[in-house]
Order: sequence, then C-alpha cells, then structure tokens
Amino acid sequence: MTDETSPKSVPKRARRARSAGRAAAAESAASTLHGSHLGVTDDDLFEVDDEWQTDGPRTVRLSEAAEVPSAEELTPRERRLIARRARQRRRRRRLIVLASVVVTFAVVVGLITFGLRQLLGMNEPQSYPGPGETAVTLEVKPGMATSSIYAKLKSLDVIASEQGFARSFDQLSDGATIQPGTYELKTKMSNEEAVKALVAKDMTKVYYVPIAGNMRIDEVTKTLSEKTRMPLTDFQKIVEDPKRFGLSSKAKNLEGYLAPGEYRFDIKSTPEQMVRQMVDRQLSILKAGGVTDADKQYIMLTKASIVEAEGNPTNYATIAGALENRVERPNEDTGGFINSDATVTYGLGSRTLHISEDQKRDKSNKYNTYANKGLPIGPIGSPEKKAIEATINPEKNDYYYWVTIDIKTGETLYARTYAEHQKNEVKYQQYCADHPGVCE
Repeated sequence: MTDETSPKSVPKRARRARSAGRAAAAESAASTLHGSHLGVTDDDLFEVDDEWQTDGPRTVRLSEAAEVPSAEELTPRERRLIARRARQRRRRRRLIVLASVVVTFAVVVGLITFGLRQLLGMNEPQSYPGPGETAVTLEVKPGMATSSIYAKLKSLDVIASEQGFARSFDQLSDGATIQPGTYELKTKMSNEEAVKALVAKDMTKVYYVPIAGNMRIDEVTKTLSEKTRMPLTDFQKIVEDPKRFGLSSKAKNLEGYLAPGEYRFDIKSTPEQMVRQMVDRQLSILKAGGVTDADKQYIMLTKASIVEAEGNPTNYATIAGALENRVERPNEDTGGFINSDATVTYGLGSRTLHISEDQKRDKSNKYNTYANKGLPIGPIGSPEKKAIEATINPEKNDYYYWVTIDIKTGETLYARTYAEHQKNEVKYQQYCADHPGVCE
C-alpha cells in the first residue's frame, strides 16, 4: 500500500485541480507582487484581480487564499497555465478592440454616406407621383441654361428633384430641348408629365398660341381662333360670360383676365378649357401677390392694365406709384382725374397715340379718365405678370405726371407739378415733330 499522503495516492483529476488552484492562487499573489517573476504584465494582473473579486469591490488578502505558493515553488505546468491564461486574456482584449474598431468604422462610414447623399440630393424623392396640384407659370428666357431651368422647376415645386428630373428628361425628350417661352405647369407633377409639357416635339398634337402683353379681349379671341382653327364665335361666347369663372360681379367680360404668355394647348382642349387656363394663370398671379378678394382683383387688373399701356417693364413700378398718387391722394392740380390717353383710346376702340381735345372732353366715353374722375369702369387690356406685380407693390414716390418722350426707347419723364409736366410735354411735342408719323 502506498501512503495516502503520497502524490501517487492522489487521483490524477485531483492533482490537476490542485495545480489549477495553486496557479490561480499564484496569479492572485502575483497581482500583489506585480508579477515580477512570472513574466505577466501589469494589465494582465489587474485583470486577474477583477476576475477573482467575485464578492464585490474588495482586495483579496494573501492570508485569505487557500494556498499561496511563492514564484519559486510553481511547477512548470503551473507556470504554463498562468502564461496560457495571460495569452487568452490578451487575445480576448485584442478581439474586443478589433470589434470596437470595426463597429466605429461602420458607423463613421454610414454617417459619411448619409451626409453625402443628403448633400447630393440622393435621399430626396426623384419624382412626384403626379398628376399635379396648383397652376404655376415657368418663363424660359433666351439663352437660359438647362441647369437654371431645372433649378427654377424645383423652386416652383413642379419637380421633386433636379437630378431625378434630369435623368427623366434625358430618357424621354428624345434629344429635344426646352425652347424659350412661357409654360403653364402645375406643382408636384410627375417627371414624365413635366417633360411632356415642356417638350412639344409633335406640334400636330398641340395648339401653340402666343398672347402678347396688353392685348385687348377682341385681339385675344381672334388669335385663339386663328391658331386653333376653331370658330371665333365659340371664344367670344365664353369671354362674354365671366360668371362661369366666379369673378367679380363688376366684370362685364374677361377683359384683363386673359393672361398673356405662350400657350401650348392640347389638341383635345375645348375653347372653354383654353380660356379657363388663361384665367387661372392670371388669378394665380394676383393670389401670389396677396390679392384674393374678387372685387379687389378686378380693381388691381384695371390699374395694372393702365400701367402696362402707359409704361414699359423698366418703369412699371414708377408709373404704378404715380397712378396710385392720382387715385388715392389727388391734389389740387389733378383733382382726382387720371388723365390717361390709353384709357381714352380704349374707349374709342383705337390704338392711336394722338387724341383730340374734343375726345378728351367726351364724358360719354366711360373709359375717358380726362372727363371722368377715378379709374375707368374696367381693365383696358390684359396686363402681364410684371405689370401686375408692380401695381401690387408700387414704387413710393411723389410724382403725379409722366410722359414718354421717346417712343422707341421708352424714355419717360416724371413731374410733381403741372408746371413741371408742361415742360416735359414740350419735349414730347418736339420728339413727335422730329419723327413724323411715330406719334399718330
């Protein structure tokens, strides 16, 4: 028999457990001794401390260890066990650091990608579903860059994305380009519908109708009839019935409401649909300027038609300010009379620049602002957008008179008093004398 205290009397499994226990105790002790004889780093030893403090945040004393061998007493096996555990801890630490780096890198890449997509507009919808909502007008000027047209479409909310629309245009336009002109569109159109509206490749499928600024109602209906080859009476009947469009009760017809512009009517459009499109455009301009009341719209169109007839785009705002002074703040010289030649000739059914003194005194002409105080009984033509906007927001000035002294250049002189105006009138008379036939 062997002695029970002999190493051979201890089962192999028990010896392994004892070695593991001695190694663990040695690790704990080495932690206190900073592991100077075990070849274990300080980081590893601190991690051992944390691992063995299972009863809470306290320090394990050497006296509490079941068996604490010295470094010299450790067997090679126990040393290898300690070293293997240290390597395992370092391996786990490297894996944790690597995983943290990978996760951080993925988050950073994701944020950068999202930011770039936002910057490039890749996260925005590429097209609205359509078919469109509110009527808007796009004006394409000669030489306007394609990118500028797309940007304008985006600012008007016609398209959802400039990049998305550019791709759709390249695919659907068949090489065609957007020509200068005025286009009637809607907000939130699908890319396909917007491309169709902007590119009229087959002119047999649309009626192209250009309406110039300040055209009178009879001139507009004549142009519509000629360009569409539809009966003139069809258009005349519609424009003489303003009630169907829900306008001011003061309106006797659609004079002033037929917005100028370049129209491309679908070949299937009826005369009423065409006229309604023109009216809707004019009303949208007024509403955009804050004029929503029907009666106020009628007055604003009346003023704007005079502004356009008397001036040009460079001085609409100035003349609008002077007209406002005459209407709202009349002085002793004006006496509440506008004295506009354009209103008189409208009532006469002519377009001459010269009117006689008898015609100025004719009160039976309800559009005669020499003989009748205040505004005429209605618009004297179809004012364009710029004239309407200038009338809504007139220039603040103290002028009461204006006269164009050069018909070709549009040069206009302004005056505060009638005496000043008379001097300007002399210049106008001299211009007419120097240019026979121009002032007739």
